[in-house]
This record gives sequence, structure tokens and C-alpha cells, in this order.
Amino acid sequence: MNEIDIYEVWNTEDERQACSDILHAACIDNIKCLHIVCIKNPKNPADSWDKRYAKKITDIFLNKIFKANGDFLLDPTNVCYAELSQSDLSDESKMRGILKKQLEF
Repeated sequence: MNEIDIYEVWNTEDERQACSDILHAACIDNIKCLHIVCIKNPKNPADSWDKRYAKKITDIFLNKIFKANGDFLLDPTNVCYAELSQSDLSDESKMRGILKKQLEF
């Protein structure tokens, strides 16, 4: 079975939606890596994500869900994070460069 990568963009999600995204990804048997792209919005920090906070939420959640055999449903080390600002979104080549570097393509 081929392994797949899943990409999530967290922009205005609240923590409940983020946990739902994590759980749905973790339930996919052949997942290789979950990539989470956080969008920072300095004008509205409450509607914003940074990769440190995303990692904290993801680690807490994934360290509590296991398969019947005791293995992680999704190992937290198989999650990569990237962070973009609103201004990065308007420059496609800059955005691609940031994502390539931060998501380890």
C-alpha cells in the first residue's frame, strides 16, 4: 500500500476543529506525514495559528490516541509544520520557498 501525505491549512480553525483535523488524519492507515501550514494573522491574533502552538496541540492530542497494539495512531514525529504570514500569501514564489524549506520537501 502506498503511503500518502496529508496537508492541512490552519487559518481560522478553533482548537476543536484542529483536533478534528488531527483525528481524521490519524485514522488514515497509510499516512506517511501530516503537514500543517499555519497562517499567522497579526491583525487578528485570536484567528491565527503559529507552528509552536500547532505543535503543542498536535503533540498533546496524538500522545493520547493509540492503536489496539499500543502503537501511535499517528506518531507525532510524522507531523511537519510550516508558518506563513498574510503577506507571504500574496507572493507565490516566496510562499513556495517558505513551504519547501519548512515542510522539508
